[in-house]
Amino acid sequence: MPSRPRALGLLVALLVAVAPLTAAVGSTRTPSKLPAAWVGPTPDVAGATRSTSTNWAGYINIGRTGSFTDVRASWVEPSISCSPTLSPKNDDSFWIGLDGVTTTSKTVEQTGTEGICKGTVPRYDAWYEMFPKYAVWALPVDAGDQIMAEVAWVGGQRFVLTLTDVTSGRRLHKTLVAPVTAVRSSAEWVAETSAECKNCLEDFGTVTFANAAATKNGITGGIGAFSNQLVTMVARNHSVMSQPSALTPDGTSFSVTWQSS
Repeated sequence: MPSRPRALGLLVALLVAVAPLTAAVGSTRTPSKLPAAWVGPTPDVAGATRSTSTNWAGYINIGRTGSFTDVRASWVEPSISCSPTLSPKNDDSFWIGLDGVTTTSKTVEQTGTEGICKGTVPRYDAWYEMFPKYAVWALPVDAGDQIMAEVAWVGGQRFVLTLTDVTSGRRLHKTLVAPVTAVRSSAEWVAETSAECKNCLEDFGTVTFANAAATKNGITGGIGAFSNQLVTMVARNHSVMSQPSALTPDGTSFSVTWQSS
């Protein structure tokens, strides 16, 4: 989801939507990069690698420069509960991308959906972004819609970003050039909230990223096929805001559950 640059040691992420709900499809949003207050990675007793962030929850794969050429997943757009007691900038975003993590990356190629609240009224949109360029709202979606998304490198600095709303039949399909050199050293599957305000994460229940896969060094596999990190979203007081589940046995699916704002 789109927003302003943020700084977070290891990760480099997406965008947070802070524009008003009146923004039209095709309008732009302030870009962002780097998840906030990143801590990790640390191994757990099962041998997995876990990290925390104040605005990301999900999974990441990391590799060498030029490793990744594709990332994809599907999900059902969650219905968000717009609480009038939260920040007016509150938003929840769900996305996939390349290059959002490593500090050597200066770009992110990503697409996803977001629910944003103004008062108690939610709005849902699909967007794409080639950071550091601004993100673009591309088409409206609805809560409950089945979403399929993919980011593919097609040579040079060119990427194809595709997002299909299977329920409505609407589709965005963009061939874009990275504004700066894309290192293609990571892949991400993320639920995110704004890094720029407190108490911004609306209750989205649970979202499941299914058919989640990447192509790394010419080999396509699920998240679990490659070295991966689980990222838990925590508040600045260290309470859990959103918690990813373990990967399914085949390594291609996981859920993120809202726990607090």
